[in-house]
Amino acid sequence: MAQSITSESIRSLHELQRIVKGSYDVQSQIERDQIELDRLRQMITVEVKQNMMLDADLKELDETIKLFVRQKMSVRELIASSQKLRTDRSESTGTLKSKKAYEDLFDLLQQEPHYLAKLARRASALELPALVQVIIFSIYGDQYEARLERFLLLMLEMMLETEFALCNNMGEFMRANTAITQLLSAYCRRGKGMGLLKEILQPILSRVALDSELDLEISPGKVYQWIIKKEEMDTGKESSLPKNLKPEEIEAHPLVMEIVRERVAKLESILNEVFDAIANNAHHFPFGIRWISRRMREMCEQKWPNATPDEVESIVGGLCFLRFITPAITTPDSLNIIEQHITYRRNFILIAKVMQNLSNHVPFGNKEDFMVPMNSFLESHQVPLKKFFEDLCQVETLDAHMRMELLCILSKREQYINIAVNDIYHVQGLLEKYHQHIIQGPDDKLTTLLSVLGPTPPKVEREQDFPINLLVAQSNHQSSYSIDLQVATEDEAYAALKSKLVDFLKERTIPEVSDAGVATILRQMKEEASKRQEFGVASQLKEILNTIAQLVSDKRFASPEHIFIQLFKDISRNIEMQKNLRLNLHSARKMLDDIRSQRADMEETLQLHNQYLENVEKGGNMHVATQKNQTGRPSRQRVHAS
Repeated sequence: MAQSITSESIRSLHELQRIVKGSYDVQSQIERDQIELDRLRQMITVEVKQNMMLDADLKELDETIKLFVRQKMSVRELIASSQKLRTDRSESTGTLKSKKAYEDLFDLLQQEPHYLAKLARRASALELPALVQVIIFSIYGDQYEARLERFLLLMLEMMLETEFALCNNMGEFMRANTAITQLLSAYCRRGKGMGLLKEILQPILSRVALDSELDLEISPGKVYQWIIKKEEMDTGKESSLPKNLKPEEIEAHPLVMEIVRERVAKLESILNEVFDAIANNAHHFPFGIRWISRRMREMCEQKWPNATPDEVESIVGGLCFLRFITPAITTPDSLNIIEQHITYRRNFILIAKVMQNLSNHVPFGNKEDFMVPMNSFLESHQVPLKKFFEDLCQVETLDAHMRMELLCILSKREQYINIAVNDIYHVQGLLEKYHQHIIQGPDDKLTTLLSVLGPTPPKVEREQDFPINLLVAQSNHQSSYSIDLQVATEDEAYAALKSKLVDFLKERTIPEVSDAGVATILRQMKEEASKRQEFGVASQLKEILNTIAQLVSDKRFASPEHIFIQLFKDISRNIEMQKNLRLNLHSARKMLDDIRSQRADMEETLQLHNQYLENVEKGGNMHVATQKNQTGRPSRQRVHAS
């Protein structure tokens, strides 16, 4: 055992040498990276909220213009209704009455996710969409805060456990538009996940969007109609092809068969690219999506122990494909996956349809018999699909993953929830309405906080519905779901030893000796330095050896060997922290760029709307000289807010 400890300590010392020779300044770099990440996090949180507010305003403005175009609103009514929507409210400032009480309330909701899990299940179909947006994008809106991510994932886990408990038919699991399905869909649309899909799918989907000649339609009836239309456009004459052929005659038509065969080959080629891009990046999927997939698989196997592997995978596919991948394929323009505006969406629908059937392990049949030629693709990808699901679910436990993420947080920072006033009142009103169903007893803290606030105020007008920062995580409340990091604070002597040793190892090389302890090696190096009259080096080593002796004498470590093993673990952990921070920084910068790109698109759309409204107000030409849809209204190219 002693020999094993000695060998491990020697390896640790040489690994330390290798690390510091590669320029070890990890701790200070971690601090700089954390400061930069905090800055980006704050901007992302605020700008996502601004995008959501602008998107909501644009949708309302679009509906208002639509009513006018359909002659269901007069010019005066149009101008009056649209005037309030044509000003930016994202930079509004103001005060919130009883702000401290609201901060305490939302602090409790954030740290005790069981309240929101119960509330979401109670909310009605009309109340739920707004609540989902508040939970995902406001209460847990900071995607780079490990503590909040953990609380959000725990809330989703609670709701999944309830969903599994209440479902008796495996085929009906998560098929309805319920609280958990809406929350999971919103979770999958967050910036981290969309950023990955943009990175891996954009080259393929952009190529599909840009190819104006590409048509992947393989329905024989539609192909036959396309042949007739093309002939008439090319010749300027009515087609000689018969218009009343039976379906079986169309399917047997030589030209239809040839075109379908070519399109099936093209579709399969694109599908191979899409699948490979997804399968090769399973390990890069956001941790949350992978962990939820793992938990869904575990819960499914526990609930239905006789389920086949294909049936279990179809449940997991209900998350990662149905709510994450296929929406990005069907509407990549609105989800900011591609920059191009899609003019022929059918190509994307067909790609998504095959991918979804693949994840469900369902071959095409009588319901969509024209898709039967794609069954060969489905069959050939069964084994790769199983490997994808296995890779996806091969992820560590939530606490094991979050422990490292939480260790990156160097100090307790101020934390805010950026949330609009009416969203605050919406949550308060639901808590008031369903209070008795979500508290855990008569002395529940939630009851006290709601009584302090009193009745929910009425919703405010748009110009008062400004975003506000609620300061949270400042109370003495200890979450029921806290994680014990079990990290001892470094004492002064140990910290000094680490610093001295790093400085020494940067300049000196440890000899390759395997049969002596680390203290013996360092003493030999000190003696050799003294003989060479390198008194500065000898002095450095003397200080290091004295500190080692002190730590062992004070029984803080069992031996010098244990000290070096711990030093290596600590420095390696710091390097892992820095690596995680760098990945988060890269991801956050890309996300901020995407958010600003989306905002630029929406501001351009707002400008088109305003130009249209100015023309209407002046009584001039209502068809602005810009891109329009078929109604004459300015069209919106991208409507999604990250």
